[in-house]
Amino acid sequence: MLFALAVSCGCGRLPTPRPGSHEAARAFLLRYKFSPGEERRYLLRASFSSQTLGEGTERLSVEHEAELRQNVLAAFPNAGARVTVVIDKLRFVMSAPGREVVEFNSDDAESVRGCPQEMRGIAFLVGKEIEIEQRASGEVVDVSGLTPIYEEALDELSLKERQPVERLLREMAFKPSALLGLDVILPEQAIRLGESWSAEGGPFPVFCGRLAYRCDYLFREVSDGQAIVEFRGDRGAGEVQPGSKMQQVRNAKVQGALSFDLDEGILTGMRGESSSFLRVGDNEQLRTKATWQLTLQKPPRMGQK
Repeated sequence: MLFALAVSCGCGRLPTPRPGSHEAARAFLLRYKFSPGEERRYLLRASFSSQTLGEGTERLSVEHEAELRQNVLAAFPNAGARVTVVIDKLRFVMSAPGREVVEFNSDDAESVRGCPQEMRGIAFLVGKEIEIEQRASGEVVDVSGLTPIYEEALDELSLKERQPVERLLREMAFKPSALLGLDVILPEQAIRLGESWSAEGGPFPVFCGRLAYRCDYLFREVSDGQAIVEFRGDRGAGEVQPGSKMQQVRNAKVQGALSFDLDEGILTGMRGESSSFLRVGDNEQLRTKATWQLTLQKPPRMGQK
């Protein structure tokens, strides 16, 4: 249902509702809702590819699949909540021309021991709980639990292996909800179909290499109690490299669609894609592409974990 939407990530653009329709005239308040003890499980599938250009061309592609979980510890009178965020399981396949394909499964001890350096930052977070305080709009206002993870990483990893873990944890400290790709910020006021809002951050899973960008949202449709929202954004930045007169330009574009259950106050699905490039002077140095799909899973039956 969600992904009959239309953005070029594989969903078609929906027509703007007719001005005279009941849904078009109604204003909806999009808000996350939390109940103490509630558990939310997601499946995230993501693909990432990069290509370095110049004298030597190198290509890398990674296919991820992760089982993710949120647990609501406490709900506050202001409609916010204290929530734990966990990666329960992680699987990925990394490949590059001329290199042996690397397969990782967090349930396999031998696979964990052989995890490549590029992916240690993600792999190290499997099973680790990060606690966040989240407002009803989706904004994260407090984070705890990262320091013990950081210290454990420094104790267990070699000096060479620490770099990707340190980088990831620094990113998580600023955007912990990125762990689930749930950087969806809802509008402060009730909104009608066809209206839009903006936020400083937008959805982008950490599995695809963190990307910060200003995001524009468009409230496109309500279907079976689900708000269908398109999102898009781009980031362009230029700077002169130290010790060089050459201009370094980075550019990235992101677009996708999500569904949000209006009664339950929960994100139920998302699809997105991104593309980026890095250019130094007149020479393009790096191109990347990413796609992802996030799906809310049915809660486990009584007695199951």
